Amino acid sequence: MVTLSAGVETLSGIGPKKKEQLASVGIHTVRDALFYVPLRYEDRRERKDIAALTDGEKAGVVAVATGKMNVRRSGGKTLYTQTFRDGTGSLRVTWQNTPYLTKAFVHGAAYALYGRVSVKGNLRQMFSPLQQPAGKRGGQIGSIVPVYPAGAGVSQSLISSAIAASLPALGEEMEDLLPAVVRQSAGVPDIRRSLYALHRPDTMEEAAAAMDRLKFEELFLLFLGMRLQRKSLEHRQGYVLSCNMDPFYKNLPFTLTDGQKKAVEDICRDMAGGRPMNRLVEGDVGSGKTAVAAAALYIAAVCGKQGVLMAPTEILARQHVDSLRMLLPGFEICLLTGRLKAAERREAEAKIADGRAQVIVGTQAVLNENLPLSRVALAIVDEQHRFGVRQRGFLSGLSQSPHVLVMSATPIPRTLSLTFYGDLDISVLPARPAGRQAVETFAVPPSYRERMYGFIKKELEKGNRAYIICPLAEESEEGGPVDAVSYAAGLSAFFPKESVLCLHGRMKNKEEIMERFSTGNAKILVSTTVVEVGVDVPDATVMVVENAERFGLSQLHQLRGRVGRGTEKSYCILVSEPHTKEAKARLATMKKENDGFKIAEEDLRLRGPGEFFGVRQHGDLQLLYADIIEDSRLVPAAWAGAEAFLRQDPQLKLHPSLREAVAGLYARFAMN
Repeated sequence: MVTLSAGVETLSGIGPKKKEQLASVGIHTVRDALFYVPLRYEDRRERKDIAALTDGEKAGVVAVATGKMNVRRSGGKTLYTQTFRDGTGSLRVTWQNTPYLTKAFVHGAAYALYGRVSVKGNLRQMFSPLQQPAGKRGGQIGSIVPVYPAGAGVSQSLISSAIAASLPALGEEMEDLLPAVVRQSAGVPDIRRSLYALHRPDTMEEAAAAMDRLKFEELFLLFLGMRLQRKSLEHRQGYVLSCNMDPFYKNLPFTLTDGQKKAVEDICRDMAGGRPMNRLVEGDVGSGKTAVAAAALYIAAVCGKQGVLMAPTEILARQHVDSLRMLLPGFEICLLTGRLKAAERREAEAKIADGRAQVIVGTQAVLNENLPLSRVALAIVDEQHRFGVRQRGFLSGLSQSPHVLVMSATPIPRTLSLTFYGDLDISVLPARPAGRQAVETFAVPPSYRERMYGFIKKELEKGNRAYIICPLAEESEEGGPVDAVSYAAGLSAFFPKESVLCLHGRMKNKEEIMERFSTGNAKILVSTTVVEVGVDVPDATVMVVENAERFGLSQLHQLRGRVGRGTEKSYCILVSEPHTKEAKARLATMKKENDGFKIAEEDLRLRGPGEFFGVRQHGDLQLLYADIIEDSRLVPAAWAGAEAFLRQDPQLKLHPSLREAVAGLYARFAMN
């Protein structure tokens, strides 16, 4: 009897070599085979008349073999050709090196054929199609056939045969992770029925329902884990931090927007509530998240505790220090990065250890378990999507149940917020602060460069500055996209050499270059996307993006957010020759839209979540079955199901297998 835990080598026809081939695509056991999901399905049920066949399509026909098979040699191969007819026309079918077919077809007998069609004039042909006697039940024709992902040297037939041999194991008592009450509420089938339909569907709708079952289960487990994490915080004792905020507001050099005020109110309530805050502040570029973070740091400092702010780059960390010294005058703010000199680091660590440092700003150098951080009561992560959830989890453990504030300049639709930030409360900053103007955006071809340089010269004459962004740091051997180093050198023909700086990620003196640009010692910064996030130069009024078609919408919007940060009118110029429909759509969206939330939705639609968030590259959220965009329709039901189920069994003590599955999912993408 076939069992779920048995190795695939126990299946009929699977020897050592085939076992090794199946292992290369992740199939080690019978259970692995049953959960091996098809890439797509071919519906081979429909039968077409020969006369209706069109060039290039895959189709099935039922026709009568006519005459004898023709056998001939060509190019070192033996070709076997048989003619078939139905009431509408004739079809010539050719196989190569298949001597066993010479006696396969009987003149006047009907056969089912399925394959790709070639039409040349009145001649219709198929090459190496599947074939079987008409009326035969089962087989590869006349049914819906799964097409599986196959690696090098692993054939579809091997995977299909292994799965077919594994199907009897579904008769075994298989535990269904989804409780019956959840299945009924969501309207999804049980696991045994779903797995059989996944591999042997009678209809395409049945196949889709089976796939939805696996996607729903995965999302349900994800949300169970998020809710468990959130509930674990609710049972922890947090720092009770509360103070009069009037002095903070009076010292600000500007008035907060309504969105900022609401976010500060949320934070004040969270930090005074006795449980650890776990909040996301989500806002468009330039919406004023730093001022909100300063309010949280103010509360911690006034209450005699320390606050940590983590930034993704040293440039941004240093900028935060400058901003916070303006927003929190009189407070001791300490910078801690990996590039500090030994003496500077010792001094910073001493201030942290004895409590003199009320605010600690740093990069991943803060993530050092040897640092004396026992006084930290607040941990802030800036640009969450660049850190990944692992670092956020580490910050949560810096001291005893600190408050955690996450900031993101990547606006996210609600269903996706549930998927990525379901363990967080969310505050949204919908508006830009007073004085910030919308940036006027243009898309121009490369032939406009000299006219563009003339426009930049006029802006520089007003005392303003310009960014020029290139997709590459240095020239590629293959040529192609514009690179920053060559571009900066070429600008000497149009601008004084000393006015142009070049910056890219491989440089060791990035901070020095940024400082020269931000202080006005140079007027033009040619850079890669190292300036995408957070760099604040109020006098910069022009953002040029070369090869703009190579960037996603959200990245272009982030780059555009580097200008328009002062009171002067600002401009974004996208230099591009788009050839694809998607690239043209991105540029059109950038020209007409300044709302980051709308841009984010369009970017997600065009590119999908993996590239939008960078999470597939970071490996932080890799779902096997569900796609958070395409399957967002399943998110509300999975979220509601998880919440309702945990009300009945808050710690999953009555469902140990479910708890184990949640732990396994989270272990895979390191959310713990």
